[in-house]
Amino acid sequence: MKKILTLLTLAVVLAVQTSVSAFTANKVETQKDVNKGTVDSIVEKKAEQASLYEQKTAELTNRYINNIRTCEPLHYNQYMDIFGLKLSVNIDINGWVDKKCNYKLSGKIGGLGKDIKEVFEINLSDETLSKFEPKVECNFTQKDLNTIVAALLARQEQNEVLVSQLLESPEKKYTAKKQITPEEEQLMALFTNGQACKILNKDELMNNFSELLNNGGL
Repeated sequence: MKKILTLLTLAVVLAVQTSVSAFTANKVETQKDVNKGTVDSIVEKKAEQASLYEQKTAELTNRYINNIRTCEPLHYNQYMDIFGLKLSVNIDINGWVDKKCNYKLSGKIGGLGKDIKEVFEINLSDETLSKFEPKVECNFTQKDLNTIVAALLARQEQNEVLVSQLLESPEKKYTAKKQITPEEEQLMALFTNGQACKILNKDELMNNFSELLNNGGL
């Protein structure tokens, strides 16, 4: 079970890093195009477009974060294929129920690449892995929602620092490691302390896990 949870965590981390890298590369290339422009009007137009894009992106991000703080209903589905790790995630924010914000979350590993299986020493078929689909329900207080937002803002700030450093020296390889923020530590505790969230299909998962242990899969 610990290996499966580790893989899920790794997938989320890689997804965040991939998204940030793609966004960063786009901004760096935009800056390069501006720097090498030979016509002032073209340079000015590109700069205006880049500035407008950043403003609109910031506005949209702020709206999403505010929606999370106010428990605006939201339905999110994401499929990722990262180095052979196929992961689907579903999040349903259902608004306020009995004065708490109701979340429904589920995730499924659809398959693992050869390298990932070797690194994590997992001897499981993709069909067996697909049986693991944790279904989680969370009921958050307003204080809990503030904790979630604080973690999102802390991660956003750290990513902006990375982007800024890359723009200042795009030719220099940036090797600093990302560190989990104190706000993200609080968020992890919120999801794992057993008070706000519960696994709806816990018995089913435990039966599957016991079967894997008996078959020597983990």
